[in-house]
Amino acid sequence: MNKMTIVQDTREKKPWSFEFFGVEQIRETVKTGDYTIVGYENQITVDRKQSIGELYQNLFKDYTRFKKEMERMECMESYVLCEFPYSDILNFPDGMPLVWCSKAKKKIPLKLHFGVEHIIKKIETITDRYGVEFIYCDNRREAELAAYNILKEFYEKTEACN
Repeated sequence: MNKMTIVQDTREKKPWSFEFFGVEQIRETVKTGDYTIVGYENQITVDRKQSIGELYQNLFKDYTRFKKEMERMECMESYVLCEFPYSDILNFPDGMPLVWCSKAKKKIPLKLHFGVEHIIKKIETITDRYGVEFIYCDNRREAELAAYNILKEFYEKTEACN
């Protein structure tokens, strides 16, 4: 069996590192998601979400772009790995960033048009329609480990069949 090489998208600002696991990691443009495996770029992908704020942005503000990515994921084994627990969704909008309001001359909570029920429904719709699995972790380190395990399991299973 060849050694697995993980591909990290070049647009990742704070990338995960898999060096601790003893695997090679390279930076290249990943068309779908943020992480994949060399040779399997069209078969598996992991998309990372760092916060409930980022997920909210994708689900509602940038949905056209996000939906196109979900459509590409439909033909792959695909995951959205969240670096935050599911309770962050249930407690939404706690933890949302403050934004500068020039009129008030101070930071105020981001104006939100959708609540918890909308977020949950949108995630369920994406899972049902595109087969994308959402996984929630307690923190960055746990999400990094989950990503490694997902990619490793896929790689070992696929290589064993070849």
